[in-house]
Order: sequence, then structure tokens, then C-alpha cells
Amino acid sequence: MPVLELPSARLRYDERGAGPALVFVHGMSGNHLSWWQQVGVFAGRYRCVSIDLPFFGESTWRPGHPCEGESYGDVILQCLDGLGIERAAYVAQSMGTSAAMTAALRSPGRCAAMLVGSSTGPIVAPEVGEARSRHASAIRESREAAERSGVHAALGPRAASEQPALSVLFQQVADLNPPLSPEQRTLVHDSSGELVDGPIEFPVPVAFVAGTEDIVVAPETIRAASLLVHSARYIEIERAGHSVYFERAEAFNDVLESLLREARW
Repeated sequence: MPVLELPSARLRYDERGAGPALVFVHGMSGNHLSWWQQVGVFAGRYRCVSIDLPFFGESTWRPGHPCEGESYGDVILQCLDGLGIERAAYVAQSMGTSAAMTAALRSPGRCAAMLVGSSTGPIVAPEVGEARSRHASAIRESREAAERSGVHAALGPRAASEQPALSVLFQQVADLNPPLSPEQRTLVHDSSGELVDGPIEFPVPVAFVAGTEDIVVAPETIRAASLLVHSARYIEIERAGHSVYFERAEAFNDVLESLLREARW
């Protein structure tokens, strides 16, 4: 698997296909392997780049990094530079959405479209906080119940019950990530992206995707964030938990296909 020696990180990545670039950014339980159901579909027409963010998969920060104000968003932009990609559509999941949206905010001209999977991204506006608070108790109870049953909360009980093989594969992919120390977890949180407390205007199509059975982030919370992004679309996928891209790949891919058509990408 190839590696990029970036100013801030040693970045492992996977690249397949040719054409306009799609950059896939994983969540807390993932790495570049998480996107196999998307890369397998889109690599026939697109240059698909899937990355391991530092602390995940085989990627690492360089000594002295992340420095103050540096984030995973900067890593994405450095990755584009390293691969000679001028512009790309970002496809991101959960934690990775903060990184992708930060990259787009810092360099708007390099983002062709944005798919925000199962997350509010870096948006911390009052409306989002209020929605999160309304659902905090239910989310906590659902996650605790899943954990007692041995179910990975990022996938959810329905996937564990109806798609047991896929559920095992999800856990195996997650287990390839090195364990994080408390200090590293803090660094992951602090460097995930630049927080935004108000409306956002992107000059490109944006789609927020939520699973109706998400037990990590309530769909209403994701909807609240989507309303703060100018012209963004909000799509709910039925019978899906937090990892729509993994559990309901066909529905997720349909949303991505539509977004790319809208962006003429």
C-alpha cells in the first residue's frame, strides 16, 4: 500500500480508478478499507482515494505534529498536493466529516462536492446543541444496550441481527486500527476539525446522510446541522444505523451518485 510523506504526517492511502477525484475520509471506527463498497462501484469512472488518517490504519503524525491549529483538514489538503489533485469531491463519515468540511472551508476552490455521513461535522451552533441535548438520554440508553449485547454502536443492532457477516467484517476493519491512548484520543478530538458556530456557505452541492436507527448521533441532530449549510440536502436512509455507507451501501451510493451528477463531477 503506497505512502505519502507529507509535511505533517506519514499517510497511508489506497488509490484506484481514473477520472475526477473522490476522496474518502473514514470515521472513528474505520480506515481506508471501510470504503470497499463505494470504491468498487465508483472506481470505474473516478479516481478513488481512500486514506488512513493519522492514528488510524498505518498513518502517523510526524514528530511535533499536530501543532497548534493544525487539523485533519490540513492533512487532506496536503494529501491532494502530494497526489497532484487540484480538486476533489469529499465523501466523509462521522469523525471524518469534520476533517473534510474543515478542508473545504480552508480551501473552498478545491472541493467539488461534499457528502456528510452520519454527523453534524464541525458545526456546534446552538440549534445543533439543543437537538443533541433532546436526544442525549435516548442515545445513551441505546448505546449502553448495544454494548451489553456485544453490538458495535457504530453499526447497530439491526445490522448485527440481519447482516451478521457484514457486522463481523466491520469489527475486523475497526480492529486493524492501533489502540488509542487517552492522550491520543484527545488529540484525535482536538485535531478532527475547526469548530463552526454559525451558518456555512459552500459554493458546491452538499448532502447530509443519516440512518433512521442511528444510536450514535440522532437523525434530528444531523438535520439541524444540515439546515445551517446553505442549499444542503438532508437524506434519511430507512433501517440503517450510524454507518449507512457500510450497512446500506446501495442506498448510500445512490445518494453519492445523485450528488455527483448535481455537481457535474
